[in-house]
Amino acid sequence: MTNTLPYLEFQTAIARHQQPLSQLPEEAQSEIRRDASRQWKLEERILKSPEALRCPADPACVAQALETIRARYADRGSYLADLAANGLDEALLTEALARELRVEAVLALVTSSVPKVTAQDAEIFYWQHRARFEISEARQTRHILITINEDLASNRRAEALARINAVAAILAADLSAFADQAMRHSECPTAMSGGELGWVTRGQLYPELDAVLCEMHAGQLSAAVESPLGFHLLYCEAVREASFHDFAEVADKLVESLQKRRDKQAHTEWLKALKPA
Repeated sequence: MTNTLPYLEFQTAIARHQQPLSQLPEEAQSEIRRDASRQWKLEERILKSPEALRCPADPACVAQALETIRARYADRGSYLADLAANGLDEALLTEALARELRVEAVLALVTSSVPKVTAQDAEIFYWQHRARFEISEARQTRHILITINEDLASNRRAEALARINAVAAILAADLSAFADQAMRHSECPTAMSGGELGWVTRGQLYPELDAVLCEMHAGQLSAAVESPLGFHLLYCEAVREASFHDFAEVADKLVESLQKRRDKQAHTEWLKALKPA
């Protein structure tokens, strides 16, 4: 059997770094080669198992997988050149795809007898682990930032504080002007969207801001708050109380997740029982 390791190396590099192996630093290349080699040896054990005898590669599926890869290229020349740059040719790629499909088929066969997770299984899990389905308390938040920069006369600490307090005075009289004031005065990129931060949960902001925001009520404006960036005004537009996702909301994804966990456990136990390659 041809050594299809270059294909695994290519796959691993793209999956982890979105770059071919040859374009990565030496340390990353070494790590990928090591991990791909382990994966290849594991696949060898899988393909030498009794179950593999029942899972020949389907030529039509291999041809379809090959055509999917070819279709990513503008022409055949660029396709072949890219294969060569990654230590591959079309024959080796075809063999690697056949091998990959066989491995997938064997693993699917292993889990074919695994009991399917039912909605009742998922609901039992839901109630036993309900804390995992909590929706954290959150506040719909806007802010205005005046940065502190001692090299700029208008942004020295005293001047920055005076500027933010002047904006606060305007907003104290008309809080509906917050978005407009943010666009006029805020030195954060969010100024372009009226200072909007969206729904913010505890721990997302600087601790100084977090401590203030988490005590605010809907419709409340903060006094000036200092963070490492400068001075902020926080506006809490709405509060979403902590709650839980209903089981119906999460049922389908939970069944899928539990099935994947069950299948993975079956794979692990089966692989442990395999003879070394």
